[in-house]
Amino acid sequence: MMAIQVKYYKAGQGTIVRWSAFALLALLVLFGCHSLYKVVGTDFWENKLFTVPILDFGFTWGFLISVAIAAAGCFAAYVFVVNLPRPAEFLIETEAELKKVNWPPRHEFLGSSFIVILSVVIISLYLMGVDIVLENTVNLLILK
Repeated sequence: MMAIQVKYYKAGQGTIVRWSAFALLALLVLFGCHSLYKVVGTDFWENKLFTVPILDFGFTWGFLISVAIAAAGCFAAYVFVVNLPRPAEFLIETEAELKKVNWPPRHEFLGSSFIVILSVVIISLYLMGVDIVLENTVNLLILK
């Protein structure tokens, strides 16, 4: 059986990518809990369960349950994704590989980005034109 490791696995290695991965996973968990609360609706939580007055705020049970799930999800993201040996090693190796990448200079990056965006716009306009021509052709054939 695997023991939960709360201490930081290989401290000082891959910190940027590990904290970035944790932050993104935590945001995903928080968004999911917020969406769960909103999709079910506050009417369900208020009608079926009573409001808990804390500091003159009406925290419904649904809100408290969503916060508990969010806290558990964030803890799980920290322990099981960022701090277990296999995912942590993967993230550490990813950061090490990114440090080896030869990044292009700013002017080259901007030029390449401009060419890609221009190509996408031109191809999109061409496809839009073809779509309009084909749609009008089909409409003329169907109406006759």
